[in-house]
Amino acid sequence: MSFENFRNEVKYYSTLDGTKLAFFDFNSGNLTDTPIILMHGGLGNASEMIEIASFISNYGVRIIIPEYRGHGSSCLGKMMLTYDLYCLDITDLLNTLKINEFCTAGFSDGAITALKLAALLPNRVKGVISIAPDRNPADMKNIQNLKFEFDSLKNDPVYFAEYLACSPEPGKYEEYLDLVYHLWTSASHIENEELAKIKSKCLIVGSDSDEYIKTESFYQMAEQIGNCELKIYEGKLHGELTNLLMNLSANKRNFLVDFLIV
Repeated sequence: MSFENFRNEVKYYSTLDGTKLAFFDFNSGNLTDTPIILMHGGLGNASEMIEIASFISNYGVRIIIPEYRGHGSSCLGKMMLTYDLYCLDITDLLNTLKINEFCTAGFSDGAITALKLAALLPNRVKGVISIAPDRNPADMKNIQNLKFEFDSLKNDPVYFAEYLACSPEPGKYEEYLDLVYHLWTSASHIENEELAKIKSKCLIVGSDSDEYIKTESFYQMAEQIGNCELKIYEGKLHGELTNLLMNLSANKRNFLVDFLIV
């Protein structure tokens, strides 16, 4: 698959409720190796993870990037968006592809989903990198401004054009935004009790300057997980955290691959 023109090679699967969802499968490695599931942030799509996917593909790893309901080339479906639903959808994909054990790395909404998957499937998830996660609206900064920001997105021609460029349902733009807003303001994203169920090695990545997530919440989440490392960057904004992982290295190999696979 070409990373430069990856959207042209989108694949689809159907969830248990019949919703058509998109994913990308970079089969650069041995199909018997443990794949890495990369999960993008809310209001984003697979393009957020393409630079990382291109970089780590050099290490012979199979990479799969799903797109959530309503995001990218996926249909929205008829259900309320929840992080539990995201986990069910990704589990459907893994089962469709006959993948048992896997590692995962996610950003923002993908970070929450990665942690929930590790709690839900402790015997299948072998490693997690969770970049800028939160547990609930209390972990978020300026939550009172969120409604205004979403209302502004409804009239944002740039974001609307990005949505239209890949969405199979151009008429559902406002419904999509309303559902993501409801998801972000829902009472619980992940519980401490779920974090305590994670058995795999885990890395939580955050920043002391994240404009959306309170710094102390990263420490609190890491404390709930038995085998968890914490990396707090200084002076980095929320959206700058993901690609920083490519700049880390261990034993002259890519940090992300080393942490998850080795």
